[in-house]
Amino acid sequence: MNKVCIVSPSSISYTPYLHLYLNLLRKNNVECDIVYWDRFNLKESINNSFSFNSEVSGGKFSTLKGYWGFRQFLINHFSKNKYDKYIILSAQMGVILFDFLLDKNFVLDIRDYSHERIYFFNFFEKILIKKSKMVFISSKGFEDWLPKEKKYVV
Repeated sequence: MNKVCIVSPSSISYTPYLHLYLNLLRKNNVECDIVYWDRFNLKESINNSFSFNSEVSGGKFSTLKGYWGFRQFLINHFSKNKYDKYIILSAQMGVILFDFLLDKNFVLDIRDYSHERIYFFNFFEKILIKKSKMVFISSKGFEDWLPKEKKYVV
C-alpha cells in the first residue's frame, strides 16, 4: 500500500485545496499524513496531521527563519516516517525541500506567482517541475511563465 505525505506551508484552514487531495486519497484508500506549518498558531488538527508551530511576526527575516525552522521540522519528520509519494502544496515548499525531493516521487501544486522573478528561486523551481510526476496549477495563465515542455493540470 502506498503512503502519501501532503506538505503545506500554512495552517489547515488557509490551505484551500487540501480537502480535494484528502478526499481523492481517501476515496482510493490511500493512507496519508499531513505535515503543515501552523504559522497563525490556530492549533488546528485533523486525522494524521503533524504541525510545526511557529508564528510569523512580520518581515522577511521572520518569514525566512520560519521557513528554515519548518524545513528542519520536515526533514526530522521524514527521517522517522517513510512515504512513497509527496504532495507539495506550493512552489516555495518545493524550493525549500529541493535537495530532499530530487530523488523522490512527488507532485507539485503551484497556486501563486510571487517569487518567480528571483533568479535562484526560478532556477530551482524549473528543475523541480521537470522532476515532478505531475504539476497542478490554479490558473491556465500560469502556463505563460512555466516551462513549456511540461503538461499541467488546472
